[in-house]
Amino acid sequence: MSYQKQFIEISPPKYGMEEMYSVCNHKCNLCKGRGAIPTVGDKEGNTRPKTCKRCDGTGTLKAVIKINWTPDS
Repeated sequence: MSYQKQFIEISPPKYGMEEMYSVCNHKCNLCKGRGAIPTVGDKEGNTRPKTCKRCDGTGTLKAVIKINWTPDS
């Protein structure tokens, strides 16, 4: 099975003390990228998918990485 893997190489910036990166398009591991989760059936046995709360129904997730640089003392 293929998967996406990304690396961030960090080094202090020339200016500023804070950096922020976002990494997009990771498949939601809760709904498996479908955007919905099957639920238990009602009295008649009908099942209705429930919108995934983790990815808000999009099927993908975004990681936001924040780096704060501070003196090493």
